[in-house]
Amino acid sequence: MIGEYRSDYVIKSCGNGVFKVIRFKRGSGVDYIKIDDTEYKSNDNKLDNNICRSRSRVLELALCNDWEWFVTLTLDSAKYNRYDLEKFKKDLSRWIRNQRRNYKTKFQFLLIPEAHKDGAWHMHGLFNGIPYSEVKPFEKGIHPDKLVKSGYMNFPAYSEKFGFCSMGRIRDKAKCAFYISKYISKDLSDRVGDLGKHLYDSSKPLKGYVDEAYINGSVPELDALLVNHGEFCSTGYVFNEVETFPTRYDDEYNYKPIKKEKEDVKETDFLFIADVINEDDLIKIYA
Repeated sequence: MIGEYRSDYVIKSCGNGVFKVIRFKRGSGVDYIKIDDTEYKSNDNKLDNNICRSRSRVLELALCNDWEWFVTLTLDSAKYNRYDLEKFKKDLSRWIRNQRRNYKTKFQFLLIPEAHKDGAWHMHGLFNGIPYSEVKPFEKGIHPDKLVKSGYMNFPAYSEKFGFCSMGRIRDKAKCAFYISKYISKDLSDRVGDLGKHLYDSSKPLKGYVDEAYINGSVPELDALLVNHGEFCSTGYVFNEVETFPTRYDDEYNYKPIKKEKEDVKETDFLFIADVINEDDLIKIYA
């Protein structure tokens, strides 16, 4: 058995007014979570845990970093073996490093592979740091009319090296983050193969969650935010909040104040909750 001390709640910041709220479950009078590590010994459990960890990490990276483009990257069969994922990933990573050096910008990426029904690979993901001079509109008579009229953009440097590419400007960061995390699936894990293989690729370094508040006790207002319930914790998200959101609980609940609330901000000056959604709700709302 292994254990780890926890507060009852942790509020984590994703930046830009997005916060994750976690409530840890514990038995009466127990100050740590007991985890029986024997339950993770089977391959099935390891596989499920790998999927959950990867999906959570993709969501974290997508929420906590600035992204400008949602991208779809394919391979031209005349240029590449569309079924060799490892070579695709390796060459793409090297190519991005070269572009970063050429552009002299911080070219960041978060990419998830997806297989066509015939087993050929393409990728979906997020880009940031591409100079505007490198992004071009699709051309009528050369590219499909649907792409020309849709507002999606082309990245010729990628297309010349690998194959077709489309890029859509991100208008809703939260929507995009939850949407892309859905690409982490059991089907992807089955197709990728061996346990322990990464189900996504990302540039380094990228920002992650920042702990903003540690709270003991029972806080009904925070409980109302929790929409995803697991064996050891429940989680939820708050969107469009201000940076003082975590400090609202310092005086009464928080055993360790994280930062002082701005003096010119009163509780009535902003909504407690602007929007609370889980992954499934978000897809339905914005579909």
